[in-house]
Amino acid sequence: MMKKITLLALMFLSFNVARAQMIEGFENWHTYFSGALNVPNGWNATDSLIKFFGLATNPGATFLAQAEKELPGNGSATAMRLMTKIQPALTGIIPGGPMPCMASNSVIQVNTGTGEFTFTGGLPFNYDPVSASCWVKNDPRMGDSTSITFLAIDNSDGGDSIVAVADTMLGASLNNFTQITMPFKYNNSGFTTTLLRVIIASSGNFYFDVNGAFAGLNDSSSIIVDNISVAAPSGIITPILSSTLANVYPTQVTDKLYIDMIAPVEKGMECRIFDLKGGSVFQSSLSQNQSVFDLSTLPSGNYIFGLYTDGRMKQSGKISKY
Repeated sequence: MMKKITLLALMFLSFNVARAQMIEGFENWHTYFSGALNVPNGWNATDSLIKFFGLATNPGATFLAQAEKELPGNGSATAMRLMTKIQPALTGIIPGGPMPCMASNSVIQVNTGTGEFTFTGGLPFNYDPVSASCWVKNDPRMGDSTSITFLAIDNSDGGDSIVAVADTMLGASLNNFTQITMPFKYNNSGFTTTLLRVIIASSGNFYFDVNGAFAGLNDSSSIIVDNISVAAPSGIITPILSSTLANVYPTQVTDKLYIDMIAPVEKGMECRIFDLKGGSVFQSSLSQNQSVFDLSTLPSGNYIFGLYTDGRMKQSGKISKY
């Protein structure tokens, strides 16, 4: 079944990785919009969409660059920094406020009526990858999370079919470059990878509120990425930092929170929920592949959840209670 790929489609992942081929080091950049914006060669970023629509609808405002060079990189001259920033209104489209930055090695388009992002193109590829890896610094603010998504795509017939996905949401701060390894989970065994698409976002769990503004994100959240590589199916290495262990949903809770484990439940694993001041408001053990927690008595507001093993946080993210 052919599928049109959008950012709003959330993906899954597993684990086990293999020998890698370097595909991006972010050493070569170019400027555009009269030098006001920068982007690595072969990449596009949504600050160009914000500036384009902003200048057209709100020409007197000043729109900020959100994709920037990070100097130095991970043992190299340059890495790519993406930052959520407060932007003026795109009049008639999006109210002013914090806006995420997404960068991709594909062409990014947005439907101004629905706010849906679509992506076309990517890096031509000739094998089915096992895992993807990159080096990351991470600075999410006040419960925000950044995101990294790799899509293995078969476009041999002119349309996009998802072959496999490797992705993660990063809610923890990483002050030093840390290697993130994301194994691919295969969805369509009848397809073969011909294209690799990468999407990186400075805020990964945003949505649009009733006024059409970005919500679920915070100003100055940022992610710095360098040295992206993809592994072929030969040999096994151990991930330096685990990816997503579970799918936690919905992010906007009315009564029940569901946790579906992707990796096996570890002995002593717990779910803990904190308010934005760091106070603990909920704690419960995880003992099966799917757990359901009743949060109906939790006051309305924004919270941080964490999955812990032996007191060490293995995954975190943000939820809102209504």
